[in-house]
Amino acid sequence: MHHALLDRAHEEHTEAKAVVTAIRAMVAEGRDADWKVGQLIHSVRAHVAEEESELFEAARQAGVDVVALGSQLEERKQAMIAAGVGESPLVANAGDNVSGAAASL
Repeated sequence: MHHALLDRAHEEHTEAKAVVTAIRAMVAEGRDADWKVGQLIHSVRAHVAEEESELFEAARQAGVDVVALGSQLEERKQAMIAAGVGESPLVANAGDNVSGAAASL
């Protein structure tokens, strides 16, 4: 089951990257990408919620220190924001309570 969670997470990450590529192409062509951005935001928020619940729980059951993992994810998020990646609401708000979610497991 844990492999299925990781496989699904990897598939969703790949899909999100493809949507980002499509959005960039739409913007470069001068086309309105608002609906596609909205679709991406919805998908990523659902994905983050799923990872915070199912994947963190599976990690905890496997003996992973999920509190430390949550802290590492928060540090990575802050580094992305500092690098300018977090200028979109998608990154800036992703996993807003990742450390808290991990700690509550």
